[in-house]
Amino acid sequence: MSQHRSGLLSGLIIGFIAMLLCAAGVAAAFLYDGDLVPEAVRAFGDGVPLSAGIALVAGLLVGAAICLIRPRALVLPLVAALYGGGAVVAGAIANTAAVPGYFAYTPASEPWKPPLRTLEEFLAALPDAAALVWPQLYRSWQIPAVVAAAALPAFLLVLVRVLRLRRKARAAAAAEKPEKPEEGEEPEYRAPFEPLQAAKPATTPPSLFTPPDRDAT
Repeated sequence: MSQHRSGLLSGLIIGFIAMLLCAAGVAAAFLYDGDLVPEAVRAFGDGVPLSAGIALVAGLLVGAAICLIRPRALVLPLVAALYGGGAVVAGAIANTAAVPGYFAYTPASEPWKPPLRTLEEFLAALPDAAALVWPQLYRSWQIPAVVAAAALPAFLLVLVRVLRLRRKARAAAAAEKPEKPEEGEEPEYRAPFEPLQAAKPATTPPSLFTPPDRDAT
């Protein structure tokens, strides 16, 4: 199956673009959740359920974007899972790089939120932010659980779509395939110029010397 029919190349490109967009959305959600979400919701379960919900939406969006190109390659569900989890990790890194010291000091009486960095400062802070976020993937269970909340739905959504399209393709190929004679049954012989349907018997032309049938109705 070619790359064009399998949708592999298109899935890689569309999925990567969707991952970048969802990473920006995850970073914005992590950045402004304190202004939009009540404190009780953010504090529930140390914030893991809220983060997992945001990751779930990102994973579904990545999977839905890949499903739009009618994927048939079996590797695309794994790619979707990688892109879904990557959107969460990239969003966390971008959020850490955008706000310097956001979790460093927060007085109880007056919540403090430092101003956002400029674009140059943001790009310069990305390596340090990645070095801060990356070790948390194997040092704690919270971030891996949030990443899995994005990777799993993206994987399942694309997998169901791929299997469905491959099943339809097999059914269409089987319908177009000519039927073969059963084993032990000889195919019907037909002469090269024999028509498919038997010719109708020719009617005998009426004779001039035969009187017509007067009794026929």
